[in-house]
Amino acid sequence: MKHTFQAISTVPTTPRIVLDISTEPASLAANETLVSIMTAAGQIKFPGVQNPSSDVNTLDDYEEGTFTPNLLFGGSAVGMTYTNRLGFYTKIGNSVFFTINITLSAKGSSVGTATISGMPFTSSSVTGSGAGVYSTLVSSVAGVAALLHALIGASASNVSLFYGSATGSVNFTDANATNTSIMVFVGMYRTA
Repeated sequence: MKHTFQAISTVPTTPRIVLDISTEPASLAANETLVSIMTAAGQIKFPGVQNPSSDVNTLDDYEEGTFTPNLLFGGSAVGMTYTNRLGFYTKIGNSVFFTINITLSAKGSSVGTATISGMPFTSSSVTGSGAGVYSTLVSSVAGVAALLHALIGASASNVSLFYGSATGSVNFTDANATNTSIMVFVGMYRTA
């Protein structure tokens, strides 16, 4: 069953919305927009490429996917290997919700502060828009008595790792990692 709604107008280029609740049409006219709502399956389909809207009340993007997080020490990962390295995300509008799961099989020889690169989207450039990232599991780490916490700063595509101490937050470094470290994180941040 196909329902077509058209605004009352004498202008032939008036945009039309085609609501098709059964099957997707083979093609659309230049002035038509397909809105697919699969009512039987409870699905709403967004286009494969975002169609950005300047209206702040318009949801113009939804995406689910995977990414490959990379643990770095001092910006490098020389000799590092993984037993497990997974990233999952859901992007709704300009908000990205994610999970990262990293299990090392060798921490390698790189030294320095720890970051995770490979996030699926760059964060917003607005100062103060960075988001918190929280560990849900940390195992086989040295000198860390509490769960890790992390930060994605403005205009960033990496996560900086920290842990709590009696004097405040301390950078997580190669000295804290072992060849069998396990780190699981969840978080949310805003994109540009």
